[in-house]
This record gives sequence, C-alpha cells and structure tokens, in this order.
Amino acid sequence: MALPISEDLSQSIIVGSQVDLWHIPKSGLVDGGSEPKEVARGLYVSEVPGSEGAFSVGSGKIVHVVVPTTQVSAVLSAVKEEGSLTLLSIPGGLK
Repeated sequence: MALPISEDLSQSIIVGSQVDLWHIPKSGLVDGGSEPKEVARGLYVSEVPGSEGAFSVGSGKIVHVVVPTTQVSAVLSAVKEEGSLTLLSIPGGLK
C-alpha cells in the first residue's frame, strides 16, 4: 500500500524494515485537537523514496508498505483523514 508520508524518514527505515504507522491530526495538540494515534503495527517496508520505483509527491514522500488484511481498514481511514502520517522504525525490525 502506498502511504503519503509528510515527514523525513529515519535512515533506519529501509526496504525490509518493520515500522509502526501513526496519524497526527491536522489541528494537533496546540489547538486542543486530538493526540497522535497509532494506526497499524508491524508493517514491512517494500519501497522507500530514492529506491528504484519509489517517488515523491509535493513536499511529502510515498512509502510502500505491506499491510496485513486485518489492518487495511484502519490504514485506509488514516490516509483519508486530515493530518499527516509518520512511520516509526521498530528496533531490530529488519527482515
């Protein structure tokens, strides 16, 4: 699944690494908005910007991840919500 990631990626996020996906609401904490929430755990990265076949869109990046069917609905909902998505590397999560 292609995810629009607005923040720079950690250098530890490479093809094959395992990550958690978080959604940060547009209003953020400053305006009394919702707190960031974990959307999906243990996703595997299949493509990253700068690797063959990956690309950037606007100021963000598209990262491709493998999403288990049990988490697809949550990920799709997070993609369409206002705000931004970020990936957090899981230490030792390279397969």
